[in-house]
Amino acid sequence: MLTITLMCVDIGSKALLFLYCRRYASRSPLTAALAQDHRNDIVVNSVALGSSLIGAGGAPLHAFVRLPRR
Repeated sequence: MLTITLMCVDIGSKALLFLYCRRYASRSPLTAALAQDHRNDIVVNSVALGSSLIGAGGAPLHAFVRLPRR
């Protein structure tokens, strides 16, 4: 449970940093690059968190993907 909490805190802090850097992205190419990096971190960490929840059985696959019935 601690790992899930830490991942959620990380995703939230990266989201706040992304918004902050995006606000000042027009002033410096460095802040634009940081905003893009934070956005990519949000995506990667979200996928990692979702995959670990699915793999651990905490969330059934059918909750995310509608599989055809046979």
